[in-house]
Amino acid sequence: MIDQIINQHKLEFEKVIERYLHELSGVRTGRASPSLLNTVQVESYGAKMPIEHMASVTVSDARTLTISPWDKSQLSNIEKAIQMANLGFNPSSDGNVIRINLPPLNEERRKEMVKLVGQIAEKARIGIRNVRESIIKELK
Repeated sequence: MIDQIINQHKLEFEKVIERYLHELSGVRTGRASPSLLNTVQVESYGAKMPIEHMASVTVSDARTLTISPWDKSQLSNIEKAIQMANLGFNPSSDGNVIRINLPPLNEERRKEMVKLVGQIAEKARIGIRNVRESIIKELK
C-alpha cells in the first residue's frame, strides 16, 4: 500500500525536478547557450511563440549566439522580443541573422546569479516538500 501511494506521487516528484532543471538551464553562466532564450516569446502572426519555434539558435563561439529565423520577415519581431525580455542582451541584426554577444560576467552579476540559483533551488525544495507532505497525509 505504501509503495502504491509513493508510485502515485512519483510523477509529481519528476515534474518538480524537471521544472528545476528547466529553470537552471536558463541561468546565464559564462558561456553562451541556446537555452538562455527559452523564456523569450515572440509575437508572430497574432500569437506568441517561443523563439525556438521560429528560428534556429546556435552558438557561434563561447560568447556569441546566432539566431537564424526561418521567415526573414520575422527578424524585427524576434529582435524586439529579445530586447523586451530584459535579459541584458543587446541583439544586432545584419538583415539575415541576429547575433547576440554576451558580455563577460562581472563580480556583481555573479553574486546576482548565485542568489537566483539559490531562489530556484528553494522553490524546488518547497515543491518536493509539498509532495512529501501530501504522501504523509495519505499514509495517515
